[in-house]
Amino acid sequence: MKLKSIVAVAALAGVALFGAACGTKDKPTDNASSSSNNAAEQKGDPKAELQAALKKSGEAKSMSVEGTSGDLTVSMSIDSTAKVAVMKLKGKIDGEDQDMEIRIFGEDAYIKLNSGEMAQMMKGKWMKTSSSEFGDVFEEKVFDDTQLISDTTKVERLAAGQFKLTEAGAGASGLFGKLKGEKGTGTKDKTTVTATVGADGRISAMESTGTKADDNYKMTVTGYDKPVTAEKPDPKDVVDTNSMGA
Repeated sequence: MKLKSIVAVAALAGVALFGAACGTKDKPTDNASSSSNNAAEQKGDPKAELQAALKKSGEAKSMSVEGTSGDLTVSMSIDSTAKVAVMKLKGKIDGEDQDMEIRIFGEDAYIKLNSGEMAQMMKGKWMKTSSSEFGDVFEEKVFDDTQLISDTTKVERLAAGQFKLTEAGAGASGLFGKLKGEKGTGTKDKTTVTATVGADGRISAMESTGTKADDNYKMTVTGYDKPVTAEKPDPKDVVDTNSMGA
């Protein structure tokens, strides 16, 4: 696999897990926005309670997430204030076994492969590329109440702090978009989502189950608003992919 291809694969993996639950902060819907403003005041309403938890979680400046999506396992810590993110990926990406670490510092991203033929060729060195390859890492939210919950969303309380979510908000992407089913069929995707809210009023876990492997998704969230630190690779151990033709 070529270096440029590795960068593309890493970028794909970076959004594979989190694209299911994230939405950009610039795409609120009127209905979701108006209901989120008074969600905290609607005590006893499971939908309002979950929406308030999603909103509070989305406002965090940093967090750590561990999860699985299909055959892919991901752990990620991100700090939007310090502009630092660390991600570890292991599993199948586009049918190939991958094991890599990604460190992002502002506009720069470093990728290290821990297995495979390319890893042997790199001999422990890091590949440097632009963090833009991974999208707006520090501008997107892992949780966005305005994207995940609309007037048609159904939220059921399963137990204290645990909720079942069906019919995600219009415009939601990834996993949540599937919950609305295919247009014109009159049927719903059989994927279901559960969310757990911790004592701090923030999302501590989310899980989905479905009929397809890609519908199965699980993650836990910790470290809200705790600083994320990482060390930049030594320059002598870095290969800049932008200066290479392949």
